[in-house]
Amino acid sequence: MNTVFFALVVASFGFAVWGQINGNSAGMQAPSQGMIDSAAGAVELAIGL
Repeated sequence: MNTVFFALVVASFGFAVWGQINGNSAGMQAPSQGMIDSAAGAVELAIGL
């Protein structure tokens, strides 16, 4: 499971870098929000809500 999560993080940063190269100034905003949402989901699962 850790390998899958790591692959998703690497892919999201790769897409963000590609967006930055192509002139999309909000390229890092989506992966950052995705990581925050993922962490919130992990906390909810750990608490058992």
